[in-house]
Amino acid sequence: MLSLFRLILIALLSSEAGAQTTYFQCEDERGRPVFSQKPCGDDAQEKQIDTQPGIKAQSSVETDQGADDGATWDRISLENQLRSLDRRIERGEAKSRQLTASMNKKIDALEAERNNIPYSYPGNAREVLSDQIRTVGRDMRAQISAEDDAVHQLRLERISVHGELDRLNIRSDWD
Repeated sequence: MLSLFRLILIALLSSEAGAQTTYFQCEDERGRPVFSQKPCGDDAQEKQIDTQPGIKAQSSVETDQGADDGATWDRISLENQLRSLDRRIERGEAKSRQLTASMNKKIDALEAERNNIPYSYPGNAREVLSDQIRTVGRDMRAQISAEDDAVHQLRLERISVHGELDRLNIRSDWD
């Protein structure tokens, strides 16, 4: 009798152990993997993972008893997008600061070199250095401006994603 019980138990456990969950994997703009319950882009790869009964996945998003799983996954996805945008904005701002410091350092060095040349020095060395200062300033300001524009676009995208998250939260509050 004990062996029959073991056989039934093994059969029940093995039938439930084969349960699978489908998820999608994509890559973000930097080539890092992104996982979602829904297709997350044109390059979405459908994958499956074996799950065990009775074990629930942990999430940073707390849900109500009757909350829609799709809305929960949407909320998680939007929060992940916000975190990604925050990191990209931070990196862009840091790069802009670095470019500004680099520009100031180069201009200061060229101005110091130009100021060490006496006015009575034959030739046009002072004019050449003045031209170099203008060129470095113009080129570096163009790079800084491009980086600042990229950061501005990221901030606009962040506002849009944050609005989507707010709408989702409001909609779930009304449900």
